[in-house]
Amino acid sequence: MKKKYLKKKHLIKSRKKQIINKSLKNELKTLTKKFFKNLSNVNIVETDLIKEKNYLTKKIDKAVSKNLFHKNKGSNIKSKIDLALNKYKNKDNK
Repeated sequence: MKKKYLKKKHLIKSRKKQIINKSLKNELKTLTKKFFKNLSNVNIVETDLIKEKNYLTKKIDKAVSKNLFHKNKGSNIKSKIDLALNKYKNKDNK
């Protein structure tokens, strides 16, 4: 095979991967925004928030395993989510 063909092939593959990665990052951003919006919602049940948090952390772990994020960034996002949820729980108990 000629180098010219391989360069084109690599370019096509990298563009496809770029589109997939961008959509996954956007999905994670919308999920985190939705989670923080639900924290401020009065009518939501705590069990729903815990389920949503578990789903979000699972998605973040998958993104880290696919090298979409660095593992430290993934853990930073998860810790922010945990802190916000704990603050919400403590607010309800008072």
